[in-house]
Amino acid sequence: MVKVTQPENMSQNDPDRESHRVRVIEPMMDPVIVRTSKTVLAIFLGEGSQTEAMFFAVGVKNTTAQIVLWVLCYIGLIFSMLVLAEQVPNYCLFGCMLALPLPAVAIPLLSADIIAQVLCELEFWLVCTLQMQMVYFILKEYYTEEYHDRWTVNCFAVATCLPFMLTMGLIDAYPAKYKAHFQLCFAGGATAIFFAWNSLIVFKHGNWAPVTHRIMDSVALLVFYGKQIKVAVTCPDAFNVLTSSLHTRRCMIYQVGPDNDDVPELRLVEAKDKVDAPMFCRSMDDIVGKVEVAAMQKTMSARWDGRTSPLMSARQIESIDPSV
Repeated sequence: MVKVTQPENMSQNDPDRESHRVRVIEPMMDPVIVRTSKTVLAIFLGEGSQTEAMFFAVGVKNTTAQIVLWVLCYIGLIFSMLVLAEQVPNYCLFGCMLALPLPAVAIPLLSADIIAQVLCELEFWLVCTLQMQMVYFILKEYYTEEYHDRWTVNCFAVATCLPFMLTMGLIDAYPAKYKAHFQLCFAGGATAIFFAWNSLIVFKHGNWAPVTHRIMDSVALLVFYGKQIKVAVTCPDAFNVLTSSLHTRRCMIYQVGPDNDDVPELRLVEAKDKVDAPMFCRSMDDIVGKVEVAAMQKTMSARWDGRTSPLMSARQIESIDPSV
């Protein structure tokens, strides 16, 4: 835990203080207000509607309902793969529709503000392009005289997977409490679809040629899926698609006298013109490995109508009376 204080509370003239000039990496993205109540469903039905509350109870609050949705979804994906492989009769096609309830519940609960940010990211469109390319190749394999009678069936089986793949790309906008869990399950399901469709193409031709000629696209898509899984496991609170531009700048690290508590004190004052921004810390050992902590405090500026200093602690910002 890091305690942020104002420079008046620190002894800048301490004769025992040491200073070091370092270059830090910090984000350039300004804080963006996210209205969690403004979901996709709220845009059409208004905030606080009974329908939205019902969707939220099923998709977020009720763990049993979530398990049922995921089980149905995976059963539907399995039916889709079996239909494409011609391992089940055509009337089992309706089993593919079991993959639709989960996206139908998840998409309305996505945050509209975060979706607007995700749609501006190149990675989202790149993943969608690679996914549509994979859909094109699997449909192309069945657009032949041999499969003429099953063309409609195969198209329907593939189409039932598309909402699942779209929701995975927008999962950053899902309610934060269950985002990591849903992200892991969506990425795992998309990876299973990837291997299943490519396996069907290989078995149909009896060789790897149809897959190897687009190996780079397949590897790129698999890397993006792997990134989704990695972020969900190692950093559950982090976004996967949303990113911020970074830049470097110089600042000064100051060592000040020890406090009565064991919490290190950091201070990063925004640099003006060519003046270096000072950073204060109780111990040089504490700050050397945690420079990014102070750099991240830039996001706390928030610009509350100029009523905050360039950097204030979270408690100080919360103490501001909005009515003033």
